[in-house]
Amino acid sequence: MMCDLFLVLDEYKPKVLVNTFDALEPSTLHAVAQFEVVAVGPVVPDEASLSSTDLFRRDDGKGYMEWLDTKPARSMVWILTYVSFGSFLSMSKRQEEEARRGLEATGRSYLWVACKGAGECATLDGGDDDVVRAQGVVVEWCDQVKVLSHPAMRCFVTHCGWNLTLEGVTSGVSMVVVPQWMDQPTVVWLVEARMGVGVRTRVDGEGAVDRDELQRCVETIMGDGKAALGIQAQADLWRGRDVGEELMVRH
Repeated sequence: MMCDLFLVLDEYKPKVLVNTFDALEPSTLHAVAQFEVVAVGPVVPDEASLSSTDLFRRDDGKGYMEWLDTKPARSMVWILTYVSFGSFLSMSKRQEEEARRGLEATGRSYLWVACKGAGECATLDGGDDDVVRAQGVVVEWCDQVKVLSHPAMRCFVTHCGWNLTLEGVTSGVSMVVVPQWMDQPTVVWLVEARMGVGVRTRVDGEGAVDRDELQRCVETIMGDGKAALGIQAQADLWRGRDVGEELMVRH
């Protein structure tokens, strides 16, 4: 299928529509001179409606959304794990424990979505599907766009899949990024170096993010220091400006 796709491109020279935007990747969009590459993004679901692209939808989200409504503005951390922060890579028990300890050490409220995939959802520590902890809630599913656009949300822990990254950028939510494979390291570069809206975690010899590192990254974004203020300013900038304009980018 991939070979056929490139054969068609070579033969017919069609326009290629890409879910990105000119202000973010101007040089990349013009890097392949033989094709007319057109940026049509960011293409994201409407926050006013349920995300039609979510394959693992479970319920109407009333419980966790009402819980979010009780939280102050920009006070929340969201961590999303479809098996392991993404759709295919398994999350080890050690990583699960380190992530939980790191989040709890921040003292900040968090929403943790732990889902293994279609029809197979995870619970942490063998609890119920929806678990209320001292400072956080663990659920098996959430409407990503509604969570990211909620006023309480400030920080998002993610592997940096492209669609979800765009949803985060358009919602003005800063990111703690944990790249794993495929395009994720490139997306992380765009998030951290190009836009300045995130912090990349360091991993240990086992490829895990330990509790102290996760705490450091979350606090870098959610604290009161210069770094946090700068990252939030960039997140607000990329959210609030017309993406067709030339935006100010952190050097």
